[in-house]
Amino acid sequence: MNLMQKFAQETSKDEALEVLRTTSNDLITFYLHISCPCAFPRFRFLVGFEGSQYTNSLLHTFESNVLVSAALDYDPAFLIKEETNETLFSCRICKTQYTYMYDQYSINFDLTRLVLKESKALQKGAAVEFPFPLFAGLYITDGSRSEDDIQKDWKMLEEKFPQVPLREFIHYMKVRT
Repeated sequence: MNLMQKFAQETSKDEALEVLRTTSNDLITFYLHISCPCAFPRFRFLVGFEGSQYTNSLLHTFESNVLVSAALDYDPAFLIKEETNETLFSCRICKTQYTYMYDQYSINFDLTRLVLKESKALQKGAAVEFPFPLFAGLYITDGSRSEDDIQKDWKMLEEKFPQVPLREFIHYMKVRT
C-alpha cells in the first residue's frame, strides 16, 4: 500500500485528492512569489514527466497530473494558451514555452504533461536530483508485459522515485539554488 492509498483509507479519496490539489496550488503560489514556476527545474521535470525514459510500461505520477492541472487552472493564469496553437502554452512572466500533451489509455487512466519546448527562465530552484521523492508515487499499467518484468522495473523505480510523507515532497520541490 502506498502512502497516498494509506492517506486515502484514513480520509476519503476526495479528501486525499484535495490535499494534492491544495499542495500543487501552494507550490505554484510559492514559485510565483519568487519568480515563476518555470524557474524551478523540479517543477519543469514533474509537469513534463515522461515515464518511457524509465520503463517500457505506461508509467506516470499522480503528482504530475495534479500539478499540470493546477498550472493550467491557476488564477491568475501564468500559463497562456497561444492563439495560433491549442497545445502551446507560454509563461506570461518569463515567456518559457510548453507543449500540452494528453493521452487517454482508458476511462480510468490518462496522462497529462507540459513538455518543455523552450526555457527562458532564470533558474531559481535547485536542479533535479535522484532519488526524486513523491508523495502519491508512481502508477504503472501494462497488460502486455509479464508481472515479473514489471516487478523488476518497479524495484528500480522505487529507488529513483521513493514515496515520502507530504512535507518531504513539498520541501524537495521548494529547494532553491
